[in-house]
Amino acid sequence: MPKVPKPVEEELAKMLGFVDDKSIITFDEKTGVIFIGGERVVDDKLANLKSESEFMLKSELWKILNETIRHLAYETMFIKSTTYDDMRSGKMLLYHLGMQQRIMTILSAYVRRTP
Repeated sequence: MPKVPKPVEEELAKMLGFVDDKSIITFDEKTGVIFIGGERVVDDKLANLKSESEFMLKSELWKILNETIRHLAYETMFIKSTTYDDMRSGKMLLYHLGMQQRIMTILSAYVRRTP
């Protein structure tokens, strides 16, 4: 298969919404270690992310986004649904909100390790 030119690859990524593996957060619940892009996050970056997440969780924008998406989910499931897929779509929206909340809660609960 021929190599796709970089500009074409970048445009495809924009159009299709490819995932940036370097921006995926994971959390090891046993050890409490947070990873972004598969690499352990250093304390300074975690402290910054904690600050950002605390600010966002208290912001009016966060509340507006969450309540709007929750409303759309409920409307999709309980008012407009005509198929099982409609119900599933609403549940996926609620799952998305739950995942965002979990990530923000994990980050805002970060405590700097002392050597």
